Parts: sequence; C-alpha cells; structure tokens
Amino acid sequence: MSIFDSNLPTFFVMEERAEFSEFLRVTNTTENPYIVFTLKGSVIACGGLTIQKGKRKASLSWGIVDRAFHRKGLGTRLTQDRLT
Repeated sequence: MSIFDSNLPTFFVMEERAEFSEFLRVTNTTENPYIVFTLKGSVIACGGLTIQKGKRKASLSWGIVDRAFHRKGLGTRLTQDRLT
C-alpha cells in the first residue's frame, strides 16, 4: 500500500485506502486485467481494466504511480498498456 500512501493527500484521501485495498482483494485478474510495474522488487506503478462484457464496456481502474516516479512517463505507459 506504500504506492497509495505516496500519493496522499494530493491525489487520494485516506478514506479511499480501504476501497483500494478491497478492490485489490476481490478483483478477478483473469477477467479484469491488473498491470503492475516493479523496480527492484517494489511496485512503482499499477492499474487495472474493468471489463463489463454484458454491456460491452470497459473502464480504467485505480491507476497509480508512486510519487517518486511521477513525471517519468510511467502513467502514460500504464494507460497505453491498459488500452492495447
């Protein structure tokens, strides 16, 4: 959860931490892909794709880049990877 905490309070509020934790716990990554970028064993960026097959709809979910890695193109790369 350090990646989430690194973005407090600028991009998230503490009340969202439990929601993010629950999302990670219950998400079926077979049906809803979740991408994780790591560096030396630490998560530096992550984000998911929520797919609603019945509605033929998809949305990006919980895209986060560790604050120490902002402005290095990881957010763009994460978005591109989820859209392709």
